[in-house]
Amino acid sequence: MGNSSDYPDVPKWEENPSGYKTGAVAKYKGNIFRAAFWADEPGVGDPNKNGWRFFDELYDRTPHKETERANIIAYIPTWRKEEGFDYGKGEMYQYITHGIISFLTFSEQESGAFDPKSVREIGAVLADVLIAANVYGTKIMVALGGANDFAFLDLMTAVGTDPASPKLDQAVRNVVDYVTHNGLDGVDLDLECWWGRPGQGDQGGRMKSDGPHPAGRGLTLFAKKLKEAMPDKIVSAASSARRGTGTITTRTWPNTSTGWA
Repeated sequence: MGNSSDYPDVPKWEENPSGYKTGAVAKYKGNIFRAAFWADEPGVGDPNKNGWRFFDELYDRTPHKETERANIIAYIPTWRKEEGFDYGKGEMYQYITHGIISFLTFSEQESGAFDPKSVREIGAVLADVLIAANVYGTKIMVALGGANDFAFLDLMTAVGTDPASPKLDQAVRNVVDYVTHNGLDGVDLDLECWWGRPGQGDQGGRMKSDGPHPAGRGLTLFAKKLKEAMPDKIVSAASSARRGTGTITTRTWPNTSTGWA
């Protein structure tokens, strides 16, 4: 695929009663054609009898939309710090568009508040991540939940059971304050632990007749409230694929109708 400047000496095709001889080259409707044998107008009539053969497309003459950069999303686990992982290594952020630090979990003792240990773990890597990511314009978010955050499941179950519960607004405010205070680009909702606490039954695999799990309804409401509270931030979710959990089926709640904002 070339441009017009690559073929400065190639003339535009013009109607020629005598036709074009073998080897002739011409520009025609944003493309370069070469005559394999006697040729009339490119693309007209039986191609076996019309000697023009496509040679190159002129990119600058072809209607097209600019290609958008693909979103490449990576989770950044805090527990790698114990292994000596370098969170400030710029090369890592050069190839991703979004980095999600994981995980910020909720407190078992104070519903809607964050677990202090997870806050400390994120705080230990946050500055390095933000400084390195900023160089490449990589957006940095925080993931709520994870495989062992049963407090998150309990919270969403309570909200789904009683949408008027004050726990909803309290949790929303805590998340908004955390994201804003730390200069993050958004939050990712990772409600994962449908299998229940040790010794408890799996909460997934519900019958359709039972309706969605209350936590699924709670998570939907939680996401909506978060987006309303911080419309300029990203709110996304890692959805559960288990049947009957009733979790959110869309990946994001961005500023635009689809994709990451």
